[in-house]
Amino acid sequence: MDKGSEPAGGGPRKARKFPVKLLTGYWPLGGGEKMPAGSEAELPADEAKDLVKRGLAARNDPL
Repeated sequence: MDKGSEPAGGGPRKARKFPVKLLTGYWPLGGGEKMPAGSEAELPADEAKDLVKRGLAARNDPL
């Protein structure tokens, strides 16, 4: 296997982020300021999927 294909440092990978449009106000799980309804945000994949599943946000990526 080519060592050039492995991530440098061997540490954990950065969490992928997905764009969503919030349908309600939302406090991010990682802390920070409250985001008002209608805001567009990029959230970690698990958090974004959970919000969409619960009807609190809509996907905001091109299909």
